[in-house]
Amino acid sequence: MSDLLSIIVLSYKSNNMLYETLDSILDQNYPNIEIVICDDASPVFDENQVKKYISDHKKSNITNIQIIVNSKNVGTVKNLNYGIRSAKGKYIKAIAGDDQLASPEVCSCQINYLKNHPKTNFVVGNILECDDKMNPISKSGFLVEDDHNSIFTKKNSLLTYIVRKNQKALSTQAMCFRKEFFETEGLYDERFLLIEDLPMSIKIVQNEKRIGYINKICVKHRGQVGVSTSNNAFNKRKLKYYEDLEKYYRISLEPIKDTIGKMYVNMRYKICQFRVEYCQLENSDWIGKLKLVIRYSVPLMYYMRTRSSRVLFYLKGESKY
Repeated sequence: MSDLLSIIVLSYKSNNMLYETLDSILDQNYPNIEIVICDDASPVFDENQVKKYISDHKKSNITNIQIIVNSKNVGTVKNLNYGIRSAKGKYIKAIAGDDQLASPEVCSCQINYLKNHPKTNFVVGNILECDDKMNPISKSGFLVEDDHNSIFTKKNSLLTYIVRKNQKALSTQAMCFRKEFFETEGLYDERFLLIEDLPMSIKIVQNEKRIGYINKICVKHRGQVGVSTSNNAFNKRKLKYYEDLEKYYRISLEPIKDTIGKMYVNMRYKICQFRVEYCQLENSDWIGKLKLVIRYSVPLMYYMRTRSSRVLFYLKGESKY
């Protein structure tokens, strides 16, 4: 059991997509895997059916199965931490219940890297961004054209790179950890509800942790599902997500804004405040919305000037996904 890998599957309303995720785990060629499914109080989740599916399809390398079903919805961060606390493996990998590991060699490749780099506590790969049908759209992560040596060796450069250029560089789903990382550095920050990887990325860089990287697609991310990807910028279902972003700028980035840019942090923080307040207004409150736009006119102009592509995305209206 010394080389056991625990794969934590975060499930919430995953439905049949969960079985696609499980198939990608069951296809792995790593010889010693524990599957830990953490369901965050989905309205429909048949624990017995899921357990039977794994039992019917697993090979000898699946050596343990845990299924944790929350009695109430606690959000992504706490749900992930439940899985980490329950995991028995020396290595830990997490994946959402609607995504897939990219190939059967992903886990073996990442763990081989960690074994060959004993001073590195985690390794990150790349992500294949897909639509709701898992058709490829683009690749993200530490992209090939980035100057890795320069980025990795300079703390301030890496902070700026992750915050302002590539927030997906240290995406949780593309990472594989030694469990001792969480024993020494702590779990994901439970002051946040939905956003787990952005605050963790800042902590990793600030604590100057050695970053392991392999130029390999490790996860297929079903990016065009979920409320956070909606083209409707003011969908009320986005409120909790916006509240998390507001906390991220206030808690994680405010203390380091001299490094990554005072103007950037201040303006983006105010944009998050604007989104939260706007979503809290009634749809019919046009006077309140107008007053809000006027009050936040400066950060709104800043956002439109610096994020023109994102503004066009929102102008398209509600996404079909």
